[in-house]
Amino acid sequence: FRGENGSDAGGVFREGMSRVLEDLYSPETLNLLIPCPNAQHGLPTNTDKFLPNPQLATCPLALEMFEFVGKLMGMSLRANLCLPFHFPSLIWKRLLGHEVLR
Repeated sequence: FRGENGSDAGGVFREGMSRVLEDLYSPETLNLLIPCPNAQHGLPTNTDKFLPNPQLATCPLALEMFEFVGKLMGMSLRANLCLPFHFPSLIWKRLLGHEVLR
């Protein structure tokens, strides 16, 4: 957005945050989140959902980035941005402390 004019009534900020999320889901930019197995295997549901990359579970930098994603989620809720966090119900249930059934 460098060099662009804009008066922020929420739109410029929301657009900037949406771009941050686009990068979050881009395998060329980050490998923090990966497509869920349904997307990898062409199954009909949850093909647009992403899971944390299990290969990064012990990487300190990745853990800091996951914490930042959590802060983005909180900021999205607090500012009523309705940003698209593309996680399957498995992730949302775990975040809310609900039982995850197979």
